[in-house]
Amino acid sequence: MYFTRSSKRKPEINVVPMLDVIFFLLIFFMLFTTFRTDTQGFNLNLPKAVTGDNQPSQLLTVTVTEDGTIFVKDRRADADLVKSEVASYLESHPHGVVLLKADETVRYRYVVKAMDAIRAAGGYRIALAVEKESL
Repeated sequence: MYFTRSSKRKPEINVVPMLDVIFFLLIFFMLFTTFRTDTQGFNLNLPKAVTGDNQPSQLLTVTVTEDGTIFVKDRRADADLVKSEVASYLESHPHGVVLLKADETVRYRYVVKAMDAIRAAGGYRIALAVEKESL
């Protein structure tokens, strides 16, 4: 009897190229998620504080620039608009906190003016934005 051997090999899946692609995607997302910046386009030098804590991201942000201009959610605002924005924010978030950002060179009276507008709308929970400073 004469037997012939089949020369068929089992099919293999080469996973090395797939691992290369997965590794590349992992590196890509690791790099580009670290470049995420604050969504507001204000150039502020916040004051530094050792005791600063991280705040939740769903806060209403009021920004005071160096010349005393007030912005609410990237929109220029006067005191009346600040009051209406804070009031509508507090309707949907009754225990909400308003984050007040001001450059470290802003005159104190401009910060007080913004705080006064926030408090006039019922916003008594105000957080002042600072940069975390290490000891």
